[in-house]
This record gives sequence, C-alpha cells and structure tokens, in this order.
Amino acid sequence: MDRSDHAAMKRKLRKHWRAGLSDGAIAGKLGCGRSLVRKLRLELALPAVATAQRFDDAQLQSLHAEGRSDADLAHALGVALSTIARRRRALGLAANLTEGSVGRPKGPIAFSEDELRAKHSEGLKDAEIAACLNVSAYTVQRWRLRFGLALNARAEMTLEDGGDDPRTCMLREAARRAFAMTPADPRVLTMLEPFVAEEMRRALA
Repeated sequence: MDRSDHAAMKRKLRKHWRAGLSDGAIAGKLGCGRSLVRKLRLELALPAVATAQRFDDAQLQSLHAEGRSDADLAHALGVALSTIARRRRALGLAANLTEGSVGRPKGPIAFSEDELRAKHSEGLKDAEIAACLNVSAYTVQRWRLRFGLALNARAEMTLEDGGDDPRTCMLREAARRAFAMTPADPRVLTMLEPFVAEEMRRALA
C-alpha cells in the first residue's frame, strides 16, 4: 500500500469510526482485514468502538429466513462476520449456503437432498428426521414437500397385530423405499429387484 492509499484509507476509517462502527464493521466497509483496521486506528490514536449489538434477534431471524449467507447478514446489519456467526448459533439457526454450494439447495437448510432422502427412505417421520439432522420438524416438512416426498405414516402393522399378509407388507415396503427417490434415479430398479424376484417366484409356485 503506497502513501496516498494509506492516507485515503485512514480518512475513510475515521469517517466510519465517527459513525460508530466497530473495527469488524469498518473492515467490512473497507474490504480489508480487521487487524489492518486496528493498526490504522491506533496510528490515528482513536479508541476502539464498543461492539454493542447493533441489531435485535428479530432482524437477524427475518433476514436469515430470506436465505442470506453470514457475509450478507454482516453487510446488511453493519457488524463483523464473527458477530453474525456467534449470534446465529445462539439462536439455533443453521448457516445459509450460497448459490454455488454443491449438493445442497440454497436457503436455510443444513443438510443435502440425499441426506433427507436417505432418512425418509428409512420410513422416519418428520420429527424423527429432524432429530437426526439437528433441525426443526418444520424445516424437514418444507424441504420434504419441495423434493416431492410423501409423509411417512409408519403404521406398524404385523400379522400378530391383525395387519396385512407378508406379501402385501413386502410390496408396501418396496413402494415406500422406491418413492423416496425420483423416478429417474437408477437406484429404484436396484431397490425393487429383490422384491420383484420374490413375487415372480411366488407366481411360479
């Protein structure tokens, strides 16, 4: 950084400092590291601004629900990225992923589509899936519907309970597992193969 850039950054820093921004918030505005802001602030003999929370929980929750990443939240609320991450975790909110995240949809979700489908294929209810994935049942329900997955009722019926015969139970299990996948998923045929083979053997008997 040459002398003119150094002086210009100091002027901008002083302006943001007078506006009451913390070192982290100033670093975000200037696009530099927090340590550089602290160094320049000390050169200007400016005291540190107290990092009192400049937003309430409702604001953070509202913006988080829009699917904004921690970096977006920090910029919108004028605070450091670490402040957002710390407060988000305290509120029990998962980090929103960006558009380029691989294998996971954008928005407030802390698991991939494959993870949800795998748990759903086990016949778990929304609340049980939520407990496994450490999210709310509402979140599971919302993304389950988006992925076109039916609600798992899991009515535990056996012969002793007066339920269906074994063949019907077997076919129901095959259908339940298959419908946890998209029709184009090559695993569908693999999943159904043993059940179809069993039915063919029964037909020939």
